[in-house]
Amino acid sequence: MTTSLSSPAEQVFHEYRGRVFGYLAGKNVPLSDREDVFGEILLKAARQEQRYDSAKASVSTWVYMITRSVVTDYFRKRKQEYPLSEILASAENIEEGIVYEEELSELAKQLANLPEKERRVVILRLHQDMSYAGIARVLGISETNASTIYSRAVGKLRKKMTKPL
Repeated sequence: MTTSLSSPAEQVFHEYRGRVFGYLAGKNVPLSDREDVFGEILLKAARQEQRYDSAKASVSTWVYMITRSVVTDYFRKRKQEYPLSEILASAENIEEGIVYEEELSELAKQLANLPEKERRVVILRLHQDMSYAGIARVLGISETNASTIYSRAVGKLRKKMTKPL
C-alpha cells in the first residue's frame, strides 16, 4: 500500500530511491558518488516541484527526466563522456550505434553554426537546465524573447537535422 505524501519530491525519496539507485548503477555512476548524485536529484526535484503537473506526466516520468538530467550533468562536470562502447551496447545493433554517434556529431556541428545568441540560449536551456527567466537575466533580454530565440534555434536545428543527405 502506497502512502500519500505531501509532495512529489518526497515521493522521489520514499518510493523511487531503489529505482533511481538502480538507474545510477546501470549508468556506471561510481558507488561512492551515488548518494551525492541522489542528493542532487532530490534538490532538483524540490526546486522543480512547483512546475510538476500530474496532467502532463506521471511522477515516475518526472523522476526519470530529473534523474537523467542530473546524471548527464554529473558526467559532464567530470569531463567524462559516455564511452562509445556503452552507446553501442545500448543500441540494438552496431549500425544504430554508429548512426547515433553520427547524429550527435552533426548536432554539435549545427549548434556551432547557430548565431551566438541562439547558441547561448540553447546551451543555457538544455545544458544548464535554466528557465527562460534565468536565461533572460543572464543575457539581459526579456523572458518572452528568450523563449522565442530558443524556439527559433531549435526549429533551425530540427530543419538542418532532418534534411536528406
